[in-house]
Amino acid sequence: MWTIVPDMFLFSKDDPKFLENEYNEIEFSNKILVTRKLNEKQYEIVRIITTDPRDYLNEKIQPGSIINSNLF
Repeated sequence: MWTIVPDMFLFSKDDPKFLENEYNEIEFSNKILVTRKLNEKQYEIVRIITTDPRDYLNEKIQPGSIINSNLF
């Protein structure tokens, strides 16, 4: 299925497709981000949760960016 809506909002938590990805909400640079765990030290940003339009222009927190767990 192709949609702009993240999988976590389409599938129930009991669905195997949802369970294969581990999503987390984290605070990073005073912003709330939805991330997917890649390994013990790295997370991929999936979504930015903010009302400030400037946050969407910040290259460090763009969806698809990789952040290290020691930074938050």
